Amino acid sequence: MTGRAAILIALLLQVASAQHVNAQADAGFAGEWHSVAAKPGMASVRIVKGATGWTAQAFAACQPTPCDWGTVPFTILEHRPKGSGGAVGLATWRSGSATRIMTFRLGEGSLLVEIYNLFSGPKDQPSYFVTEELALPARPPAVRTPPGAKR
Repeated sequence: MTGRAAILIALLLQVASAQHVNAQADAGFAGEWHSVAAKPGMASVRIVKGATGWTAQAFAACQPTPCDWGTVPFTILEHRPKGSGGAVGLATWRSGSATRIMTFRLGEGSLLVEIYNLFSGPKDQPSYFVTEELALPARPPAVRTPPGAKR
């Protein structure tokens, strides 16, 4: 078994056995999530449920503008036995000799992301992983017109 295969198997085992924070409906993944870190590795991730299924578009924190990794299928894995925990999202980006596998878990008002960076080129850096916390942007409070007031 190659080192790459061992890492992938370890990743899948971790996803399958992970404890989940605040189980929510699958629809909770939808939105444009932004990094909460002062110096993020990921700038944002946009997760959308479309007519043909879920997709994710990731943006790395490059300068002067974020790097668009592109849009890939987003798979929602349910926890088994069903109802024993929250869902986990999974998406994979490939670019040149780099493969980035990302797992997504819904937290209390945040999205917890683990990024597994696997490199296969002869002169590439060693594979590594990082964790990120993303949040939906704050929405301004709704402005309500008092009863009897003119609009």
